[in-house]
Amino acid sequence: PKTLLTRHLATNVMIDVESRETARGYSCLTMISTTPGAGATPPHVAPGPLWFGEFHDRFVRVDGAWKFSERRGSILMKFEGQGRHHT
Repeated sequence: PKTLLTRHLATNVMIDVESRETARGYSCLTMISTTPGAGATPPHVAPGPLWFGEFHDRFVRVDGAWKFSERRGSILMKFEGQGRHHT
């Protein structure tokens, strides 16, 4: 939805250069989102949940600049805070 505000934090980034023109990468993902009310201003409250996952990336060098050629992400875990448990 247009009102959904998300932020993705990629950490533990590892890049394996395969050749002068290709590389692959791995990173851990933390994502949080919120839907601010109309006219709300930052900082916005994000009640959760927090999502944790990973990215597996492929890169290619085009005209001397590295570009994503593929990005695959997956969610591995979700934190909902105390007292909010779902099965």
